Amino acid sequence: MKWIKIVIRHLEESVAATLLGAMVVIVAMDVFGRYVLNHPVQGAGEAARLLFVWQVFLAAAGALDRGLHVGIEFIVDRFPLRVRAITDMTVNAVVFVMIIIVGYMGWVLAFASVTKRFQMLDMPYTYALLGIPAGCALMGIHLFGNVLRAAKGARHNDYKIERKGFAGTGCIMPEENLPL
Repeated sequence: MKWIKIVIRHLEESVAATLLGAMVVIVAMDVFGRYVLNHPVQGAGEAARLLFVWQVFLAAAGALDRGLHVGIEFIVDRFPLRVRAITDMTVNAVVFVMIIIVGYMGWVLAFASVTKRFQMLDMPYTYALLGIPAGCALMGIHLFGNVLRAAKGARHNDYKIERKGFAGTGCIMPEENLPL
């Protein structure tokens, strides 16, 4: 089971970061070619678009896992532990349902776009749009875990919201700053 978590974390962080880096290089080469050499890189915009969809949805899943999405906790942090757990469980369950809907719609869109093609890359848009259900599946895994953890916290009146952050980015949440 631990290796599954490692693979998922690798997808959400390493692969997403690599896609972002590749996208930056492709766009920089295209800009240089277009404005300096007066000859743009063929298919650069399409390649960047393909990488962007995958990068966004993989990174969104990683941010969800680490508790880095925007949340309004000013009031919720003042609730008793059990109420906080029930609130978090409810919010995560609602977002879980929404992610299932978005993932399904992304799946349908991906296969409805099989005839639409990236002209320069000579491939269907399906390859880009499959990033939507893939990212939603990863987010669904994290949300399901969050719902279970909150339910357990509500049952035992012992709940702590997990905010892990990213090491070295300034996004780490020190233990003493976390709400009780």
